[in-house]
Amino acid sequence: MFDEKEVEFLISGLGEINVNDWRTYAIYKGGYTPENAVIQWFWK
Repeated sequence: MFDEKEVEFLISGLGEINVNDWRTYAIYKGGYTPENAVIQWFWK
């Protein structure tokens, strides 16, 4: 069973997404690095 805060989170998700955190902690695979053009394009 969920409490009211858990139900709210399940329905609404996070209130805010920090894209800078995503960029800082991103792990690239398949030979990609932050310097690849496609990765730079993605973050713009």
